Amino acid sequence: TVPSRSEADLPCMLPTTVVRLLVLSLLLAGSAGAQVCPGLTGEAAIDCVHDDYRPSRVLSGSQSKDRMMDTIWKTSQGGQDGVIGVNTGRFVAFDGNPSSDPNQDVFNGGSGLNQEHVWPRSQGTDGNAAETDLHHLFPTDVRTNADRGSLPFGTLDDGARSTWYQGTTRQSATPADPKAWSQLSGGTFEPRAEIRGDVARAMFYVAAVYKDLVSLSWFEGQVEDLLQWHLDDP
Repeated sequence: TVPSRSEADLPCMLPTTVVRLLVLSLLLAGSAGAQVCPGLTGEAAIDCVHDDYRPSRVLSGSQSKDRMMDTIWKTSQGGQDGVIGVNTGRFVAFDGNPSSDPNQDVFNGGSGLNQEHVWPRSQGTDGNAAETDLHHLFPTDVRTNADRGSLPFGTLDDGARSTWYQGTTRQSATPADPKAWSQLSGGTFEPRAEIRGDVARAMFYVAAVYKDLVSLSWFEGQVEDLLQWHLDDP
């Protein structure tokens, strides 16, 4: 259940730009099949998403981590089951070391993968249902997750002074194929191109479904880039 908050804590309405882009994203996301909340626009469409798609039950923290690793993001490479960290493309195998617990198995004592909140806990997804809602929880390299922290997402200049992430590599030199790397520069984080659309849709989901809990002012400056990522990576 989601804890109640006083009326003074709740935004009266989403900023106009956020509403416009959220609705456009929702319509585009449904263009290949049934549309989400058809016939509704503006605040009414966002209210519909909030009311009709907000989960009534979520897993506990430990359960969500295990489900994320052993089911949702589970994959196989070279005949070995494991998980790929979304920001670096790094594959970590299930090898039973140090534990057969799925999350601890790929965590590798802090040198492997852990759970990233795409919408950071410090921006409203802590202590409520959003904290363990798997729609915005992704496996990621532990060090990359720590470096990203609560930084917003955005499109960066490849030539800017940056830290780049791929596999187990973390470097300052601009790589030959920047799209295959994640980039951090000037307080902004840009995931590698292959997963930007997934990141964008996770962000739009949280902004609509948990609009009464999260920091929409933190989100608003990211929506133009996130919508473009959604379009570029359907």
